[in-house]
Amino acid sequence: MRKLRVLWLPADDGGCGYHRVKIFNEALNRLGIAESGILKVGQEHIEQLVEASDVIVGRLNTYEFIKTVKESWPDKVVVFDWDDNTLEVSPSNTAYKEFGSKDVWVKVDNVKDTEFYKDAPKEQRAVLEEKGLPLWVTGITEGFNRYANLSQHTNLLWCLQACDLATSPTPTLTALWDKYAEKSAVVSNCLDLGFYPDVRVERKRAKGEVRLGWSGGSSHSGDWKEAVPVLERLSKKYNLKIVMAGSSYPEHFKGLNIEFHPWVSS
Repeated sequence: MRKLRVLWLPADDGGCGYHRVKIFNEALNRLGIAESGILKVGQEHIEQLVEASDVIVGRLNTYEFIKTVKESWPDKVVVFDWDDNTLEVSPSNTAYKEFGSKDVWVKVDNVKDTEFYKDAPKEQRAVLEEKGLPLWVTGITEGFNRYANLSQHTNLLWCLQACDLATSPTPTLTALWDKYAEKSAVVSNCLDLGFYPDVRVERKRAKGEVRLGWSGGSSHSGDWKEAVPVLERLSKKYNLKIVMAGSSYPEHFKGLNIEFHPWVSS
């Protein structure tokens, strides 16, 4: 009897690409659970790879791949994984640039005194006086287009309804997927500390030091901002070091002891 064949659709070099795809792929092969591989953009013989696979796993950034597979091989088992509620992104989150579907203005006192107002074209100043400063406004905020972002929501809903299983790392998010998907499941991030030998506690911890480890992307800036008051109180009581792998938030961490390790390509 042959092993299960799993094909992962192309993964990025960010936290999700590692914890949700690349490390799972490594683990499946290392443990002998399945024959697992990650498709590369531009790879040859894609049709043969798809046909030979039992399960195909994709994320939102591989929507076009998923759509092609389900339309050309409707009986092929496809798992869709997504770990963010990008349907409801707060304007305070940097991810709003890619997923925000409404223009956001911020009312401010004395808008005429701001540099933005002074530098704005005369025909735009009346709008600023009425609405305030543009936080995320299509046509004004560089790189933000709410109409383009709406396609992200459409693609997410399509994947949830078209795929055979929808997964996320938390029960709360998976419960949201239940509204659209026929089947869903919780799949925790795959963490292999062997990928981070330079941040292992037994090698780096000073005497009496308490280390708080975290790895993730830039979209969690708001989460860390809420945690800062607690971290500041803990730092007064303990010799606390926060070990960050992936993204860092220096705007929040002034006065805290931070050890930062950026993403690296595999």
